Order: sequence, then C-alpha cells, then structure tokens
Amino acid sequence: MNNIYQFTETDFDRAWTKAIGNVFENNQQLIFGSKEYSKKALDSCQTIILHGNAIQQIQDKHTHPAYKFGGTRLEEYCKEFTREYVNKQRMMTHRERFDYVYADRIWEQMERAEYNLQESLKTNIKSNFIQMTTWKANEDGTYYKSSPCLQRIWMQWYENGFNKMYDIDLHLDWRSRDLWGAWQSNIIAIVDMLNREIFKPNNCQIARIVDRNDSLHIYEYDLIDAMNVIKTGTFRGV
Repeated sequence: MNNIYQFTETDFDRAWTKAIGNVFENNQQLIFGSKEYSKKALDSCQTIILHGNAIQQIQDKHTHPAYKFGGTRLEEYCKEFTREYVNKQRMMTHRERFDYVYADRIWEQMERAEYNLQESLKTNIKSNFIQMTTWKANEDGTYYKSSPCLQRIWMQWYENGFNKMYDIDLHLDWRSRDLWGAWQSNIIAIVDMLNREIFKPNNCQIARIVDRNDSLHIYEYDLIDAMNVIKTGTFRGV
C-alpha cells in the first residue's frame, strides 16, 4: 500500500525534488499499460501545495536546471494551450490528431467557467461551479488508447486585503502523472493559459495551487537521473 504524502512549498524547484524524494522513500513499483506494451515505474500518491514565490516562478516559466523540458521545449508545449492550437487540432482528421489535447477538452468549458467566476465576483457570493473537467466516459479508457491524465480544474476566489485584485485558489486533480518528465511543464502551461484566458481579464491572481496526484510516478528509465538530482542537491532555495 502506497504512502499518501502532502506537503506545502514556496519554491517550485524544491517542490519537485521533494516529490522525487517521496517516490524513492516508499519504493512502490507500478507496472501499467497493456499486455502488448507495459511500463515500469516507482509510484506515489501526493498532494503538493504551492504558494508564495513558487507562484511567481511558475508564471516566469522557471524550471529546475536538471529538468529536461524547459526552455524552447517548454515554450512549444505552452503553445498547445492556446486557441490557435486547439482550432488547428479540431480541423485535423482523427487519424492525424492526438487522442486528446488538454486544452481542447478544457476549451469546451472555458467560457462557462469564466462566466461562473464573473457572476460570483459580481454578486459577491462564492460558487463551487467554477470548474472544468476533461474525462469523457464514453470515450476515455475504452475508445482511446490514451486518456487525459489531468481530470479536473477547480478554482475559488478570495478578497485580497492588500490590493484591489482577487486571490485565486487553484486546484488541479490528476489520475496519473509523470513526475520526472511532465510535472513542472504541466503546471506552467496550465497556469499560463488560465492567467491569459480567465484570471487576468477578471482582475484575479493565483495565490495558491493545490496539485493532487493519485499516481505520481517516475519511469524506470528515468530513475538514475532522478536519484542523481536528490544526491547532488542542486535544487534552488536550499
């Protein structure tokens, strides 16, 4: 049985390395996929709460020096969370496009989420309707070979006593997640999209991110690199 970890961090790099350390601490092996194609990984269940300077680092698109998907690769990934990319995907045939694109699933609910946020701010009455989900029960896990790892985005606003903006509590729920190769870039791209499309136009700013991961893992072929990061202690802020 996996341990369930929860921790709070103000440094984005340190959060990543702490999460890696938690995976190695428990050493639960996971084999998943199919009979034809299976993958081995060390698995964990973690809730990572980010606030303070970590939010600014995310918005600045900062990644750990050992993270392989920063820089140009990160910028290209962030483009997948734009209207232009979604429209391009929708024009492709099923054979040409990916089984799913996060932004495509999210965009179907983006206007409703923004409307619910605006109405809640206007009336000063909190709402639990401000969310977007990605899972399609009739397709995911059956028709498609791959299905969204991100399941749900939920947000709540709070009055900020220091300025005229509203603080946002952003919750992300994941069914499955590659800690070594996707964790930092996932959060950066999602935050970049939500700031651009919903938060900034409505005078809101992210104050806290609650990142829940049912299965946060490191694949077998990445374990040595991940262990070296823990050993060398190269993460910023320590």
